[in-house]
Amino acid sequence: INAEYMGRSFFSCLELAKNLKMLTRLNSFSKVSGLGQSKNVPSIGQKRNAGAKAIKTRLNAVTNIRKITTSMKMIAVAKMKKSEDQLMLSRAFSQPMREFWTEPKVEITPETKYLYVALTTDKGLCGSVNSSIVRELRNTFNQRISEGRTNFSIIVYGEKGRAGLERQFKKYISASLAEVMKPKRFNFKQASELASTLINANYDCGEIVYNRFKNMISFNTTASPILSREKALADLSSLQAYTTIEGGNDMWDSLYEFRTAVRLHNYFCETDTTEFSSRMAAMGNSSKSAGEMIDTLRLLYNRTRQAKITIELIEIISGSVVAEEAA
Repeated sequence: INAEYMGRSFFSCLELAKNLKMLTRLNSFSKVSGLGQSKNVPSIGQKRNAGAKAIKTRLNAVTNIRKITTSMKMIAVAKMKKSEDQLMLSRAFSQPMREFWTEPKVEITPETKYLYVALTTDKGLCGSVNSSIVRELRNTFNQRISEGRTNFSIIVYGEKGRAGLERQFKKYISASLAEVMKPKRFNFKQASELASTLINANYDCGEIVYNRFKNMISFNTTASPILSREKALADLSSLQAYTTIEGGNDMWDSLYEFRTAVRLHNYFCETDTTEFSSRMAAMGNSSKSAGEMIDTLRLLYNRTRQAKITIELIEIISGSVVAEEAA
């Protein structure tokens, strides 16, 4: 039985060798005549020699990419917990201030100086955190410009927001600040320094556009209204229940600055937590996709390597047969 099986395998190899010899002759004829083959299409031998090497190179590249994305996911997970704890404290601190001093309604006219404040991140690879803010602001700006309401300015916090808005709306950007979240933990002192740029800006009213953290896989792009110092202190009807002592005007002015810093600190904490949660999800999906690609490339590499070995065996057998026939 074994001898019969080996005999059949041998004759099958001979048949494959004859077919391969015929394909080689046809390929040589195509090269000479220039028919049936494009200049960019490699020959059979080139495909056989370069295929496994190219697949192996790509397999190593995808493996390295998966290592990077896995490391970035683990870093985002470690930072996510601290950022979420800080966010809960920030919400508990800022919510009473919002209830204490609510924003009065202001009539918006064509002469009103409007300000848009975009809170984005300095780094990418975090899903649609930055693109959602840039997309919403672009739509708003294009609509205002088409209607002839060009009396507005932009303050951008974060490198990604500046890169997304600078090309089309560069002349409207009055200030741009990057690396605002560079310290390991964002604190209220830093928020107070950043709030000075917003307080000293030349505007009447506006809105702060940021991403409000919802859960580990979702967030809401939110626009919070803001008023300038003059507009906010002109209407204190919501604070009539409180009495002031001598020098009350200075007190309200200082309270306005404190309130702006508290709100900005909360919005930055929301942005920071949203960035880490989105990066964690994005890097997890990237690692999963890279793993699937690695499995596919590994299977293709094994098939290519086995096919190369089989063809080499056929060539050896066919060469020995030709030598025997010539003898």
